[in-house]
Amino acid sequence: MTDLSLAQAQRVVLLLAGTVKGYSLYPEAHPAIAQPLRETCTILEQILRGRNDVRLGIHDGVLFLEQHLFFTPTASVDELAGILTAREIRAVTFLRGLVPDELAALVALLSRRELTGGGLAAELARRGGGPRGSGAGRAPAGGGGGVRSLGHLPAGYHRRQRTL
Repeated sequence: MTDLSLAQAQRVVLLLAGTVKGYSLYPEAHPAIAQPLRETCTILEQILRGRNDVRLGIHDGVLFLEQHLFFTPTASVDELAGILTAREIRAVTFLRGLVPDELAALVALLSRRELTGGGLAAELARRGGGPRGSGAGRAPAGGGGGVRSLGHLPAGYHRRQRTL
């Protein structure tokens, strides 16, 4: 099994946070969006060669990517945790076979502030993925990859303040 290094986890969080935020400013083909998406997908592909899935989410108010818990938040950690919390998403599972179009679909949906929880999951399912689905957007040749399991936060959930 391929472990996700702390440096890789930090990079994925930084790239995802920036890409979701930048999606409202630039079109998907713009280098400020396309390059971070490619880099994020490359990192996730490397990790997914040795495992079936990679989970990103919030647990007890703390952002995590696989085994890495971000107790001491950076600006990008706070940004991504805030995005997931605002969209009522507890976790996202990336599956082996993830392709850039699927990651782009997820980022596009996360950038839509009006979509939360069930609405976001329904839109992802409409695009070909969603809870227990096989992927978002286009399925890779050979099938089975993508993004799934958008776990929803319970109504009224608020991210706990972290104290050190």
